[in-house]
Order: sequence, then structure tokens, then C-alpha cells
Amino acid sequence: MSSTIATETEASQSVEIAAPPSPPQNEDVAPTTTKPYYDIELNYRLDPREGGDEIIWGGTVGQMRRKYKKTTVRINDTRGHEDDFQLDVHGFQWVKHTSAVKDFDDYMAVKEGPYYDETATLMKKLTGATRVHVISHITRALNYEDTSEEEKDKPDMTMTKGLTPARFVHIDQSYDGAVRRLWDDIGAEEAARLEKTRWAIVNLWRPLRKVTNEPLGVCDSRSVQDDELFDTMHLVPVRWPEAKPPENHMWAVAPPKSLEQHKWHYLSGMTSDEALLIKIFDSKKDGRARRVPHSAFPTPDDFGPTRASTETRCFVFWEDEDAE
Repeated sequence: MSSTIATETEASQSVEIAAPPSPPQNEDVAPTTTKPYYDIELNYRLDPREGGDEIIWGGTVGQMRRKYKKTTVRINDTRGHEDDFQLDVHGFQWVKHTSAVKDFDDYMAVKEGPYYDETATLMKKLTGATRVHVISHITRALNYEDTSEEEKDKPDMTMTKGLTPARFVHIDQSYDGAVRRLWDDIGAEEAARLEKTRWAIVNLWRPLRKVTNEPLGVCDSRSVQDDELFDTMHLVPVRWPEAKPPENHMWAVAPPKSLEQHKWHYLSGMTSDEALLIKIFDSKKDGRARRVPHSAFPTPDDFGPTRASTETRCFVFWEDEDAE
């Protein structure tokens, strides 16, 4: 299969966003109160000795059938306290930002239009970086349950018709995976130069409409230790153009031993005028946040249309700072 695999990032490039499937039956029933937290089962890494798999075939029907260690955690709503969280302390940060781009249906139109420049400008402003290179973006607009039901009889390696929220705890690149990604995307000569100063991978996640179901949870980097992270191969069978690199090394995350060991947060009712910075990697080793586990999760109070969101991956460079 080595000649027919690609990462999920590139694999998403020419996917057309399907019209959202029928919303759940409680479509018009909004919760009467906002809960301060949810105790929710998240999909953590399942040890191979217990039936887990060290390879993730992203974008396939088989991924939706993947076995996980379901573990209950507490996910706190940060609405009203958004400014308490900082990218270099917690590994994530909510920001107010209204994009000039409203239509994300056509991948190439977004890639070649103003959105990448807009994102790079915003990222530089928020991080103080000297340079930002947008890697790619990925848009999710399909309902998880409906997609799983519609494709339940298909073979594991069949590609899904589009992308649903990612319901498993992960970090997009491991430390080694981030370095490989830099060299694959930037090129050997430029990567060797840029590695000499501080660099990072930071994602910008934004909803395309108000989120009333399947919010995105992020976990305080300080509450997850490196020995809880497992380098895992993430592969996607080639379906779309520009599918490189052939391998992606990401972090799978071991389950916590208690309800509140991992400090999870989300922002209720996010709108298209709000965005979330998620740190995937940072070369700096001075105690600041270097990576953030994250996962979509359903809640008992979900209602309304299928969640639609776009996530833009960026290399961020501080050429005036030491690498570590």
C-alpha cells in the first residue's frame, strides 16, 4: 500500500462539501440552560494488547469502525472566560475574527483565493511570528451518525463521501511527524534553514455557522504528559490530487486515570465570528505548551443543523528566536 497512501490533510483537498444531511429529531429544541460542563465519553487510544491498532486509515469507512478506549472526562464550558486561555500557556486560544470569505464549498477556490493570506496575516498578528506558511485547510460538514449508517455495508478501505467531525483524541503531528511535515512541504534546503530558529505548527479552527452540536474540545497541554502520547501512523488511501506526504506521524493519547486528570475545555455556541487557535507542535522547549490533544464530541443537548467547520494548518516561524 506504500504507493497508494496519503495524509488526511491532503486527502481532503478536492472533497466537495455535501449538503448537510437531515438534522436529528430534536432539531428545534434548544437547551433551556447552559451547563457549566459535560461528563462525556471520549475515544482515547486503545492499547494494541487490548485490540487496538497502531495505524489509522483516515478518511475511510474503517476509521469510523475503529476501536477506542472510551473514557469519561469532564469538559468545561469556557464561555465568558475565553480570555483566560493563551496559546503558549494552555496550547489553545479563542479569538474574535470575522473572515471575508463565506463560501468554503470549493477547495481550490478557497486555496487560491484570499483566505490563506487572510489566515497568515491573522496568525502573524496573534503570535508575533515573522513568517507564516499556510499548509492546507480541511472542511467538515457531514453528520457522523448518518454517514456511519449510510456506509455501514462498505468495506473498511472504502473512502467516505466526505468528512465528519473527528471523534477521537489526537494531535495532528507527533514531534517527529512535525519535522517530517516541514521537510516535505517546505523543501530540504529551506527547512534546514528554518529549523535553526523557532517554528511551530498551529491550526486555525472556525465554524461556518453557529455550533449547536458536536463542539470541538481541547485539552490543556499542561495536564497531558509526553509519556501519555504514542506516535501513530496516519494514512489515507489516495483519492485526491496533491496527496503528499505518503505518511503522517501523529499522536494518539492514552486515557486518563481519573475524570479530571485531563483538563478539557470547549466554547459553547461558537459562531463564524469566533475562531480557535490549536497548537500542534512547537520547537521551543522552555516549558511553554508544545501540543494540544483535541476531539469533537456529541452532547445530550445537541440540536440544529449538522456542524460545519473549517480548519487551516499553518507553519509559524519566529526567525528572531532560538529554536529551543
